[in-house]
Amino acid sequence: MEAKEWGQKNFLSSFLCLHSFAKFSLGIGVRIQVSHDAFAGRLRSSPCGWQARGILFCLLAVFLAGSFPVRAATLFKPGMALTSRSGQFVVFAPNPTAADVDSPASLMATNLVRLEQGPLAIICDRIREVLLQEMGAANLVHGRVYVYLRPGPPTAEIILKPLRFAQGWQYELTLPTRVDRTRLVTAITHTVLQEMANRSSGGRVVNLPQWLVEGMTAQVLIAGGPALVPEPRRVLVVEMTPRDHFAAARAHLRQHGALSFSDMNLPSNAQLVGAGWETHRHSAQVFVASLLRLSGGNLALVNFTRELGNYLNPQLAFLKAFNGHFRSALEVEKWWSVTVINLTGRDQHMNWTQSIALQRLDEILHTAVQSPAAGGELARRQNLRLQDGLMQLDFSQQRQVLTQTVRQLEILQWNAPRDLSRLVLDYRKTLADYLLERGRVEMRSDLRNRIQGGHAAVIQNAIRQLDLLDVIREDFRKTGETAAALPMGKP
Repeated sequence: MEAKEWGQKNFLSSFLCLHSFAKFSLGIGVRIQVSHDAFAGRLRSSPCGWQARGILFCLLAVFLAGSFPVRAATLFKPGMALTSRSGQFVVFAPNPTAADVDSPASLMATNLVRLEQGPLAIICDRIREVLLQEMGAANLVHGRVYVYLRPGPPTAEIILKPLRFAQGWQYELTLPTRVDRTRLVTAITHTVLQEMANRSSGGRVVNLPQWLVEGMTAQVLIAGGPALVPEPRRVLVVEMTPRDHFAAARAHLRQHGALSFSDMNLPSNAQLVGAGWETHRHSAQVFVASLLRLSGGNLALVNFTRELGNYLNPQLAFLKAFNGHFRSALEVEKWWSVTVINLTGRDQHMNWTQSIALQRLDEILHTAVQSPAAGGELARRQNLRLQDGLMQLDFSQQRQVLTQTVRQLEILQWNAPRDLSRLVLDYRKTLADYLLERGRVEMRSDLRNRIQGGHAAVIQNAIRQLDLLDVIREDFRKTGETAAALPMGKP
């Protein structure tokens, strides 16, 4: 009787220990093994240990089958967890199946990557390292991420599940074994940013702004290059020619316009699907890249990520983190509008587009002067072509106007496209030579030469050169209009 009562008490204590052990070791294969050995050792010395051990092992099997984040009995074998070098990522690989193996040729025709346990652990660390370098954040490991690979189509859902424990946050990330390269980088970037934001959230899961995830993903893809996510057993070809990483964003935003700062923080449903999502994604790329170019912008972006846990409205967290640059949301909107104009109005070399440069050249070549009015009326401003100004204005007025025009042409020359900058240089040289020659005529002491119109030859020579340059400028305009009228993709 006493032995029976002792066995019942022993079983009850064993069950309580199992319950505590289960809470402690949820989803962690290493801790399960260590805790199991220590607990079994305690039962060997009991008179009814064989009964308790049998019942305990049954309960443990039922518990693991129902509580393991992925179906351990069918997908994973014991000891298949692989920890990355940083210690933040633990990768679990499924049992390989013949249906899940793709030929290298089928993968090379797409942007898909076949994920394997060892390479994935390296890729996770690599993406994390590039992200922290871009943001200038400390390379410290906090919440651990358990990555589970599941066989499935590339379009399968990627699931990020934050788990809150007494000792801190942990994360479960479920990925298909075949996935698009950009989706993979987005998932890892989102996970690392989520871990950074949740540190100061007070226990709640922070809702990251989508523009932060998409913008930082674009930065990581640019900084990491083709070697960021290499395909195992696949030849990697690296292009040495510099690429315009903002070409797609520039073309899309030039046609559709960018989202405002307010819309990026609180996007509508229409802005998260289809063409609206493309606008959101390109706006986020340019917005984050522009923030990182600000003085101390990378550290401010880290502070913004950490401040998200203290605010429900991400705009308030943004203004606090970037208070050294913006004092209100209105200042952010103004800065963002100018940034978009500068991007869409320039090419990959940060030069103005041909249409904008031609428009600016037209403005420079028409001089605004005040013409005297009769009868005591106020002088009126009128726009004169340079040729008309050379004929109607005296040299003192010409010198003042043309000196400013030459300076404006110099600025335009450095901002215009390469082909058009040569034309701007010719305009600039023609006006500079005219000022030099006309100044020499004015300085001559021969009054008869001045009276007979010695300066007229200099004026006529300058006008002839300006007329020729105007013909070339008109050819540029016609060429640009013809190219704009062609359908996309046709020569």
